Amino acid sequence: MSRWIRSRPLVMAGALVLGLTVVSQALGAAPTLWLITFTIDASPDEDRPYAVSADALGPVYNDYRLGTGLPDDPDYCVESVVSGGLFLRFNRKLDGDAGTQYCGLFGGSPRQYSLTIPSAAACAELWSHGYETGPDAPCVITGVDKPRIRITNDLYGRRTATTPVAFLTMWYDEHLTSYEVRTETDATVIKDGLDLSKRIVSYGGYARLWRFEPGVKARAVADPFPLPFQMTFKRIAR
Repeated sequence: MSRWIRSRPLVMAGALVLGLTVVSQALGAAPTLWLITFTIDASPDEDRPYAVSADALGPVYNDYRLGTGLPDDPDYCVESVVSGGLFLRFNRKLDGDAGTQYCGLFGGSPRQYSLTIPSAAACAELWSHGYETGPDAPCVITGVDKPRIRITNDLYGRRTATTPVAFLTMWYDEHLTSYEVRTETDATVIKDGLDLSKRIVSYGGYARLWRFEPGVKARAVADPFPLPFQMTFKRIAR
C-alpha cells in the first residue's frame, strides 16, 4: 500500500502535464484560412481557343478578402470556399450561406465567366429556358446572376492528379430552371515543383449540360460537347 501511495503523485503529475499539453493545443493557433486567387487562362493557340474565358475585367480573380474589402474593389463579390474541394462564387452572399443578400444586389459588381458551347441541342435547350444564347451553335453562356465553379477534389492533396469540374448557372429568382456544365471525365491537376502554392487544372475533353428544376431529379440534357479549358490557382494563407 505504501508503495502505491508513493507512486501516486508521479501519476498525477504525468496526467497534469498531459492535460496541459491538450489544453495548449486547443488554445494554440487557429486553423489556417486558405484563400484562392485564380486565372482563367487564355489558349496559347489562337486557332484552337479555350471554351472557358474570363470577363472584361481580366483573367485574374481574387477572393474578396485578399483585396481592400470595399465595394469598389473589382473582386468584392468573389469568394473562394476551400473544404476538401474548392467552390468559387463570383457573386457571394453578404449575409452568409443561408442569406439572400447577394453581393451584386447590395453593392459591388459580380464577376463572370463565359462558356462557348458548340452543341445545337444544348444551345436550343438553354434558349428555350430564357438564356440569351440564341438557338444555334456555337452559343455563349455565362453564369448569369449567380456564376459559380465547383472543383470536386482537393487540388492540394498529396495524391490529387485529377478532378471533376462543373460550371454552375442560376438566376436570382425569375427563372426556376438552372444548369450545370459538367466535365464528362476528370480534368488534369498539374503541380509546379517551384511553387507549392500553384496548381493548374487543364482539360481537353467533353462536357455535358445538366438541368435542375424544383421537384424534378437533375438530368443530363443534349449530347456531350468539347469544352477545352485551363485555370491556374494559387492559394494564400491568412
